[in-house]
Amino acid sequence: MRADDRKLEAELAQQMADEFNAKHPIGSKVVVRRDDGTENIARVKYPAGIVGGRAVGWFEGIRGCYLLSRVSEVIGERSGA
Repeated sequence: MRADDRKLEAELAQQMADEFNAKHPIGSKVVVRRDDGTENIARVKYPAGIVGGRAVGWFEGIRGCYLLSRVSEVIGERSGA
């Protein structure tokens, strides 16, 4: 991968994390799609960040972090509810 491609990828990941943080502050409920395909409602534990060049989030009751692409809004509830 070229340096320009890596830079663009890092910028996009940071933008994704920033947008997630603006929309889902700590304590917000979200749906996390786990490795086995199940979906769990969890609360945001820490602000999203970048790990290994990817945008990830940390959630209460879940060990480790998950790619933000596997996280979605809880339908029918306000994010901070």
